[in-house]
Amino acid sequence: MVDCICSEFLDLHCYKALNEICHGIVQQTQTAMENFLSAINEIDASSSDVIEDIHQTRACALERKTKLEEDRDRFQRAACKVLDMLNVTSLMNVPNGDYSSAKEDSSQ
Repeated sequence: MVDCICSEFLDLHCYKALNEICHGIVQQTQTAMENFLSAINEIDASSSDVIEDIHQTRACALERKTKLEEDRDRFQRAACKVLDMLNVTSLMNVPNGDYSSAKEDSSQ
């Protein structure tokens, strides 16, 4: 009978110990999950800011690209006008109206 009582006491003691261990593990897991959720929310907020910055930077880059292309076109048109003016000027400087030699000189 003493053996039976000791066995029941040990079973009850083991049950309580296991119950406390499981309860501790559940609490630690719950705390860890809350910490992870907090970190996830913080990362999500930061990623939204980063995505917004990327969109703004992309928009600025596209605006700058458009402006640079417009400047390039403007400079190309100006260069073509200058070349046309130089070509006309060289044709005006031909003596006796002999434009054939001037055309050959300007093509070289």
